[in-house]
Amino acid sequence: MLDNYLDLMNITLEDMQSYFINIDPSNQVKLVSCFNIKKFKNMINDQYDYYLQLGINHLYEVNDYAVMEKELVMMNYFFHDAPAFASVKKAMKKLVLGLKNPISMYRLLRHIMNLDKRSLISLLYVKGYISLENAAYFSIVENEIEDAYAYLSRLNHEPSEALLALYASYDLLGAMRLTYHMTNKKPLSYAYA
Repeated sequence: MLDNYLDLMNITLEDMQSYFINIDPSNQVKLVSCFNIKKFKNMINDQYDYYLQLGINHLYEVNDYAVMEKELVMMNYFFHDAPAFASVKKAMKKLVLGLKNPISMYRLLRHIMNLDKRSLISLLYVKGYISLENAAYFSIVENEIEDAYAYLSRLNHEPSEALLALYASYDLLGAMRLTYHMTNKKPLSYAYA
């Protein structure tokens, strides 16, 4: 399952504490002693290089894509401008582009690449890493409904029932138009008549 990017970026103090306790369990007492985000960030910044290296080491040990995505969110939040982390992301990008699972690939790339979500989806489709249906699904999840319609309208077959139902939950009229036009094989336009 894919979560909306903006939802993932809503990081709480508890999320931060949990992440740093996971990579540095020996300092658990110190990490939970901060009761606000500003103090917590200052504490991490005081030992920036130490925590950056711990984060990078821990990232290389992760085997689960969902956990890796959460780690990338935290690493980007705290260390986005660190050259060492930029090098890690560059190396990871090549590996991630080789994944056979488009959802896992997209989940990770949106935290690795410095592109907005619309550009990333478009680039992945144009380069052949994802299908039109994948592009439509990612667009729906990221609340880019017009983009989803554009991808779905280019299909030369009816989209899966699950994808069409998901799309319909955001744009019922658009889903009805897609179904009608797919059945009758007429050209589509997004403008409502």
